Amino acid sequence: MTSRNAAAGQRSTFAAEDNFASSSNYSQRQNSQDSGLELHHSAIFVGKHSSENGVALILTFFILLFTSLLVYELSRDSIYSRTSARIYAEQIQSRLIAKSAINMGRVLLEIPKIEYADEDWLGDIWSQLGSLPKMEVEGISATSRVMIEDLDGKIDLNWLVPPDTSLGGHSAGFPDQEDTQNVVWLKIMNDLFDRLGFIQESWDANSNKTVGNVSFSSPTQVAVLRDWLDRGFSPFSSPDFNGEGMENQSLSALFFNRHLYSLPELLMVPGFTQERVSSLSGIVKVEAPNPDRTTTQGRKININTAPLDVLVALGFSNTTADNIISERTAEPISKEKIQVLCEGDQNLQKSIKVNSSMFAVYAKVEMPNTVTWLRAQVSSPHTTGSRRTSVIAVEIY
Repeated sequence: MTSRNAAAGQRSTFAAEDNFASSSNYSQRQNSQDSGLELHHSAIFVGKHSSENGVALILTFFILLFTSLLVYELSRDSIYSRTSARIYAEQIQSRLIAKSAINMGRVLLEIPKIEYADEDWLGDIWSQLGSLPKMEVEGISATSRVMIEDLDGKIDLNWLVPPDTSLGGHSAGFPDQEDTQNVVWLKIMNDLFDRLGFIQESWDANSNKTVGNVSFSSPTQVAVLRDWLDRGFSPFSSPDFNGEGMENQSLSALFFNRHLYSLPELLMVPGFTQERVSSLSGIVKVEAPNPDRTTTQGRKININTAPLDVLVALGFSNTTADNIISERTAEPISKEKIQVLCEGDQNLQKSIKVNSSMFAVYAKVEMPNTVTWLRAQVSSPHTTGSRRTSVIAVEIY
């Protein structure tokens, strides 16, 4: 009995131990499952939180980028506005300085000559301005230069047609207005074109060398230019000139029938190429309308400033022209000397003089952000003693 009870007790003890062990294993498994669930929930939370942080970071980046771009654009606009304002202010200042420089040139032209001096020549004070250094403008970062050019040493292209008082010295150019002196200028221009080598030439249609891609020999080129300048609508022809014009009804669009306003306008005249215009730039001119030149008698060249090509075209021989240029470097050619030089040639004598009444005054102003060129055509009628100037036309570059 006792043995059975002891065995039963022992089995009971073993059963309890098994139950405890089972309970412990279950508890451990349950705890393990709960920990896994907690870890799973924690991982989900951490992943969601990380995703939200990434979106916020991207948004922050774009906000900073937009702000930086906005600040950059505002800064650039501010710099551009300040630069534009500075350039505009400099443009205004440079133009005022250029106008002052032009007035200084006019003052030099008005300086009274010594008694009995009647000539305008390259030894006068006004002709020395171009060789002077740049002038500093006090109180401002700017320099200026002034140069004066005598326009009466060049041949005016508008002189190919007779003058008309209603056009301020420029031409109407009707056939019945032709006079002997006007034909003289046609011949002078023909000789000048001849000296520069104007010959008949033609180019391909796509070359765009000149209107119609055909240039003309000297007499024809003079006649074509005359067609462009005069008011008539028929081709120019004169028994005293061997060139024939080409204006007619079918070609009327090529001929403007008015005077030239600038030398580059020659490119619109049939036959004139860029090379021809460049070769003429130092020896011909285009004046603004001038009431003082309403007759052919007012159209004369100053022998003291005319270049060699002009002197030869006027009728002087190459040797005489060289001697004139050499002599006038020391002293001007006088009226008495002209009588000797032109003896026996009335047309030549009617085409030259010793003084000038039309000048071009140039002013150049340089500033840190702008450069201004100003050209003024100045009329300065020659009178004994003092002379007064007036501005006929102004060009700003």
